Amino acid sequence: MNTFSLFKLPNLTAGLRACLAIISIAALNPVMSYASNTHNEHYDKLPLQFDGYQTLIQQYPKAKYIYPSSFTISKSNDLYIQYIFEPKQKTNVVVKYDKDRKFSGYALISNGGRGVGGEGLVIAKSPSGVESLVAGSNQGKIQFYDLERNFEGQQLHKNSEVNVGLFNEFAHYKDKWLVEANDGNMSIQNPRNKLVLLDEKFNVIKEIEQPLEYSGFITDFATHDAKQYNKRQGLSLGENFFISGYGAYYQLGKPQTLNTYPGYRVFDINGKLIQDNVSSPSDFFDKKPWLKPYSRIENEGVFFDPDRNLISAIYIYLDRKYPELVPKEGVLITYDTYISR
Repeated sequence: MNTFSLFKLPNLTAGLRACLAIISIAALNPVMSYASNTHNEHYDKLPLQFDGYQTLIQQYPKAKYIYPSSFTISKSNDLYIQYIFEPKQKTNVVVKYDKDRKFSGYALISNGGRGVGGEGLVIAKSPSGVESLVAGSNQGKIQFYDLERNFEGQQLHKNSEVNVGLFNEFAHYKDKWLVEANDGNMSIQNPRNKLVLLDEKFNVIKEIEQPLEYSGFITDFATHDAKQYNKRQGLSLGENFFISGYGAYYQLGKPQTLNTYPGYRVFDINGKLIQDNVSSPSDFFDKKPWLKPYSRIENEGVFFDPDRNLISAIYIYLDRKYPELVPKEGVLITYDTYISR
């Protein structure tokens, strides 16, 4: 277990906190002398720019960078993180880490393109029974890719796809699917507050309507008041409940508007709030003194692991503009024991 001995100053303003954090980044504080992947029972710290990142970028000259957008964990505790290109390309990237969080390579999937945020990644059997890595497309579909043992930069084979009327986010548990409904168009003004629960044959079980405060908008410029609503960033499904991840991009020192508040919430299957684990960015950082240095925070999804009874969430806490740091860290995976209430 790696821990960091960090001082804590009381009564700091947001501006002073920002200055101190950026100074610590620029100075490359000695607390940075640890292995690239930090793991204990409560969190993993992983590189924002994985091995092979720069080589991959060079293969897509129209792309400026690749960024995490969702993740999932297998029964054997392997971790898969989906990255998307910016600007969007026709291909997305899935990076794999083994159960000890050692880098195990990456593979490509053909579900990219304009309009795809990549906010969904699960492991499930395809309609034909093939164990698959499942991602969403910009055509309302979920797409099933052969889950190969080795990730060596290859394109994964798409074995099937199903049109479920998907907008962006989705989740899977046992024989059920939960999808964010596309009500008419893919506009950024879509409030995203309608979820649909489907059976294993993709028939509708029920529709779940939630208030805007639990869904938010895709971007903070979608409407004049978008910053007043916490942005949902991903879904996960359990037995008669679901989890939503929250928190748009927050840059250190900027106003802490509601859309940026990071964390997750647990709802019953009818959409009623059960647990609220969302806080301001300042509170988030204060509860994790070992996270320094950091320059930002953004949630990019949640995952419920029924075998280990854990709720996991993924956060990005460093910018790519710190090239000396992001090959070592920048991605945080947290693990919280789920306590049913």
